[in-house]
Amino acid sequence: MAIGEHDRISGVEACRRLAETYVSAGGNATVKLYPGAQSGFDGHPAVVRLYQDPSMETFVDCTVLVEPDGRSTYVGKTFAESDTKGLIDEMRKSCIKRGGSGWTNLTQKANVTLDLIEFLDSNFRL
Repeated sequence: MAIGEHDRISGVEACRRLAETYVSAGGNATVKLYPGAQSGFDGHPAVVRLYQDPSMETFVDCTVLVEPDGRSTYVGKTFAESDTKGLIDEMRKSCIKRGGSGWTNLTQKANVTLDLIEFLDSNFRL
């Protein structure tokens, strides 16, 4: 899992907890934090200036339990795997906020690209 150190859209800690939960359930996950990087740090190379988007939704304060069968549970309500709209609508009532920012960090974009190639080679090369 590649995370920008200053991600204010998904949140660093929520991503770490997700990886820990996956590992504790028997999966394999590695988390790598990219220093100085924000959300979208591996984006388009022309977007190298910080942008603010007041309408962008942020999920930093949201915690959703994903069941083994794909259902999601949020604030005591359960949503089918196919009911993303219902889940997001419920999350908008309490945890989703607006106002995100990001920029493409060219150094970290190059680093994450090389890390991804290394991961793919080591895990899927025939």
